[in-house]
Amino acid sequence: VTAGTLSIGSKIIVCAGFTQTGGTFNGNNGRIRSSANVSVTGGTHNFNTYTLEMISNGTTINYVGRSPYDVEINAPAGIISLSAPLTVAGSVILTNGELDVTAANFQLNVAGDWNSDVGTFNERAGIVEFDGNGTIQNAETFYNLYKNGAGTTTNLGADITVTNTVDIFN
Repeated sequence: VTAGTLSIGSKIIVCAGFTQTGGTFNGNNGRIRSSANVSVTGGTHNFNTYTLEMISNGTTINYVGRSPYDVEINAPAGIISLSAPLTVAGSVILTNGELDVTAANFQLNVAGDWNSDVGTFNERAGIVEFDGNGTIQNAETFYNLYKNGAGTTTNLGADITVTNTVDIFN
């Protein structure tokens, strides 16, 4: 998307990469299923309740100043890497494959649930900050775990391991 408006409604876009540098994207309650890099660096990005689903090994997620609602990693035996800090307005769902914060240790902010029933998370020395209401639904290992957001609660649905620090703000 470089100009104009793309509204996906409740539909699915299956694509080999998604880039937005301008224009307007309305995610509504649809899904972007990408087999290549996703980069959202400009324009108006209205996430509503759409899901970004990454389905191929060796791809990256890069949102600058914008957010997807839910992020699902569904890349069997694949690694999906962050190429910038990522704020997820909804949930992180690790269905299959791995989400990697990379050696740059990009921070991941999550406003909803964390579900890693089958997929894996490579936390390295990164920060995962929960800043909304949600549940960490499965056993998981974090390096730094932050809880932020006055009046919000993050529940544990399973035992977790934090190898460095737990910080609670507000």
